[in-house]
Amino acid sequence: MAGAAGLAEMLVQWHEGYIELLPCLPKAWADGAFSGICVPGLEISAEWHEGQLTSAEVRCRQTGKYKVVLPGKEGRDLHLTIGETVKLL
Repeated sequence: MAGAAGLAEMLVQWHEGYIELLPCLPKAWADGAFSGICVPGLEISAEWHEGQLTSAEVRCRQTGKYKVVLPGKEGRDLHLTIGETVKLL
């Protein structure tokens, strides 16, 4: 599954302390969507059009503090509990 993991990392990257959405979106993927990509504690879904993020949400799988970075924006700090879903955009 290394290929699938590589594709997922083009859409979502988890760094120590924060999660970044669409960090390496190929130009050939102008429009698209994903759901269910998991990083420690969160499940993430997003859509984009013409290379721009149009919607994103996270569902908490483990209570905690998270920082999510959307393309071209500052990080957003979240304090979530298990089962909570937050629309980011």
